[in-house]
Amino acid sequence: MPTGQQYATNVPQTFITSGITSVATTMPVASTLGMPAVPFTAVLDIGQSNQEPVDVTNIAGLNLTITRAIDGTTGLAHNVNATVTHGNIGRDFRESRSHIDASSSPDASGHAVHGLTSSSSVVGTTDSQTLTNKVISSGQYTGAQTMGSGAWSGTGSVTEGFFRFTGLTGATAQTSGLVGAFSTAASTTGPSSGTFNTGDIVVDTTFNSLWICTAGGTPGTWTPLGGRVKLGTTAPTGASTTINVPSWVNTIQGAYTARTNNAATGGFVNLQFNGDSGNNYAWEIVLANTATVSGQNSAGAVSMIHIGAKTAANDTANYFGSGSFWIPNAQSTSMFKSAHSGFNAVGSPTNGFAGTMGGTWASTAAITSVTLLPDAGNFVTGSSFTLYGLV
Repeated sequence: MPTGQQYATNVPQTFITSGITSVATTMPVASTLGMPAVPFTAVLDIGQSNQEPVDVTNIAGLNLTITRAIDGTTGLAHNVNATVTHGNIGRDFRESRSHIDASSSPDASGHAVHGLTSSSSVVGTTDSQTLTNKVISSGQYTGAQTMGSGAWSGTGSVTEGFFRFTGLTGATAQTSGLVGAFSTAASTTGPSSGTFNTGDIVVDTTFNSLWICTAGGTPGTWTPLGGRVKLGTTAPTGASTTINVPSWVNTIQGAYTARTNNAATGGFVNLQFNGDSGNNYAWEIVLANTATVSGQNSAGAVSMIHIGAKTAANDTANYFGSGSFWIPNAQSTSMFKSAHSGFNAVGSPTNGFAGTMGGTWASTAAITSVTLLPDAGNFVTGSSFTLYGLV
């Protein structure tokens, strides 16, 4: 059936004014009175042996443009005065029946209109309706969307859009969102690839932290979103170990366990910054052993800061020194950098040390790395060094 097939009621029967052949596509008629807009169906010589349905596709004056051999029929010749009657043919009823009976699979005529059960509703394009148990494939939502009380579920993903929240005041227009996760060994600076907008937030699955993009780009500039981020951890077995410090870190927190292979009992664990091994450091300590408390200082510029005590080869096996330290204002370029710590080192059940230490690096440079090193020997297995950064 032609698209948009038309119908009318009380169309007077007319007749052709000159004979037509079996393949003619133009047909002259005596009148077009009451005929509907095209396309519509007409039957020639209705009730006669040469009855033939045609589709009228155009009306120009008293000439009709017609399509022959429709609905399985064959074009036939018709004489002058053959009747022309507007009406229905079997095709009209079959197609409406197919529309009613259609399943999810097309019928012989290619019809599969709804595939609905007898109690289902047709989905409109303008009226308000509630959809239940529908799967939308490759759909697109436009305009404002309202989330009801239900929940999103499934394994698919939402892409190329932003979650927008109502009820916020004092915020600029939203141009960013929570855009995903990343995992990389170099996760002290945020994502290392991809293109992001300012304000985008991602989850670092290596160190379980949130990062916010402070300057959009590929990959953009990133800063941790509160909390602290592990900058690195090592298990040193040599004379020193170093962990780099990114530029967003303003406060450094460190933790260590330490034992060395030198023969002498005890000794210190020390810090250096930015690979500086010159005499640019000074330190002070308060040390307690049993009931004895003593204080010392470096008595001048030295090449490292004492930050804690360690055990050594002559100490009882499996004892390690441990401690933690803080370094504030790591990115300042207007002051010398200071470190302070708390520590303990038990060398045997009857001999141990605990106390506080601190010192200063006489440099206004921003800290880019922290090195942990003993005053003698090498670290042994079981020693560790972990560094955290805070914004």
